[in-house]
Amino acid sequence: MMWFTAAIAVATVANVLVTRRYADITRAIHEAGSRPYLAVNALGYHLEPKGGRLKFEYKNFGSVLAVDVACKWSVQIDGKDLIAAPPLIGTVVAPQIPTQCSGLINYPLATAISRGEKTMEVIITLMYHSAAKTLYCTSTTFRFNHTHSVFSQTSGSAT
Repeated sequence: MMWFTAAIAVATVANVLVTRRYADITRAIHEAGSRPYLAVNALGYHLEPKGGRLKFEYKNFGSVLAVDVACKWSVQIDGKDLIAAPPLIGTVVAPQIPTQCSGLINYPLATAISRGEKTMEVIITLMYHSAAKTLYCTSTTFRFNHTHSVFSQTSGSAT
């Protein structure tokens, strides 16, 4: 009779471990499906009479609000800092609602970029929280000269 009780105890412990694992998987699926996903939606650059106009738009592709959003962006010309915009902090971005930012690059530099004499790199970093206070970060880099454009994006999260 003692061995029967021991077998039931072992089976109960195994059942608890399996149930805990299923609960962790279910929680991860829920968190992935109900979190904000901020990313750069559009980025454009064109020459105007005053200089080069840089515009970008980011959007929440997730299904819930992104809170405490901090958007920091900078422009480098041939690897040297040109613009380092102060971060926009504390905003809330609803799902599917775009947010736009823009900047102006002086005419001589803008002309040099358009001719391919200079290369422009735009770095946009978005940091934000979910309602569960998980911190997420997305960084987008865009390189442009008259011959080619390169776009790359990395994302990550930390608690």
